[in-house]
Amino acid sequence: MLPRDYQYPRVLSQPKYGAAQGAFTLVEVLISLAIVGFMLSVAYGSVSSVIRSKNLLTDEQEVVRIEHVMVRRMVRELQLSYLGVPRLPPRDDLEKRFHSTENLFGEEKRLPNGRPGDEITFIALSAGQYFLDSRPTNNGLVQISYRVLEDPENENPNDFPVYSLIREEVPYITPYEKAYEDAVRFPLLENVESFKLEYFDMKTQEWRRSWGEDDAHAELPGMVRFTIDLRSPQGKPQQITGTAALRARRIAR
Repeated sequence: MLPRDYQYPRVLSQPKYGAAQGAFTLVEVLISLAIVGFMLSVAYGSVSSVIRSKNLLTDEQEVVRIEHVMVRRMVRELQLSYLGVPRLPPRDDLEKRFHSTENLFGEEKRLPNGRPGDEITFIALSAGQYFLDSRPTNNGLVQISYRVLEDPENENPNDFPVYSLIREEVPYITPYEKAYEDAVRFPLLENVESFKLEYFDMKTQEWRRSWGEDDAHAELPGMVRFTIDLRSPQGKPQQITGTAALRARRIAR
């Protein structure tokens, strides 16, 4: 028996779960998750934007690099075009001979996509292609050609046709069979959509789309202007242009 004056211990009531115990309600958890999700989406958008900007900047830098290399090279080689030496006979007609004034031949052509795909062939001095060891392929006179052809090794994943700008260098030697056997040919630029050439006639002061097809345009033009439409590594349309002032023509007597 408990004494009469015994006091029972007080039983503390357990507080209800909630803010009094430092716990989170379901609403608070959902709000927190929503805030975290929003912050993650903002962070992802920012990172994606930075990556896109970086890719665009890299793409533009690559196009600028290509433009600098191509314009510098083509202008230099065109300026080295040589007077007084005829072009080599065609590869398929080695018996043909050109006149000494027939130094440059530019032909207007079309690609399968309907856009310009011109060709040019000219004699140049000291314009041989250099190897990695700074040794030129050919010294002295060479015949250089630029043309646009399909490249079977260039698999284009896009829905637009692209081509390669081909450079061919033939040493000016005899026999001509040996010259063509020693020719150096390689793609200079890929993802090309068009290649347009124009020739400035000093007599008429006008630009022409072809050169060397008649006696009136047998010698060198005053200038050669080229326009190359291509696709950047990201597939964006780009254009490269350049103008080469050729050497003063020798007056035929």
